[in-house]
Amino acid sequence: MKHFFTLKIIIATLTIVVFTNVKSISQNTSDTLKTPHVSVFKKRMTAALLTVTMGPLGAHRIYLGCSPHVPVAYVATVGGGVGLIPVIDFFAILFTRDFSTLEHNNSVFMWLPKTKNNYTEE
Repeated sequence: MKHFFTLKIIIATLTIVVFTNVKSISQNTSDTLKTPHVSVFKKRMTAALLTVTMGPLGAHRIYLGCSPHVPVAYVATVGGGVGLIPVIDFFAILFTRDFSTLEHNNSVFMWLPKTKNNYTEE
């Protein structure tokens, strides 16, 4: 258990370092390009930190706007497959090019290809 907590701290630290570098690069772009990137950056950063800290409870999925059954599935499966699903979610949040595919996604496995029933209508 001690090693698991240490691993979470390491992942959180790496996330902060990676996103700090991305943010400094995006600040060098023009103002018209900077605003959308910062918005996505903040969403990505917040979702990643929620995944690291409260991933087994599905907090990151609530933040991303999924339906209520998804966090219940995370809790019912003892942290989303004994912590495996939040780890995969973490990497999906960090490395998915189109971040909008992760928002309002009602699939328990948010990284799977888009289907008609996975998304809520806005």
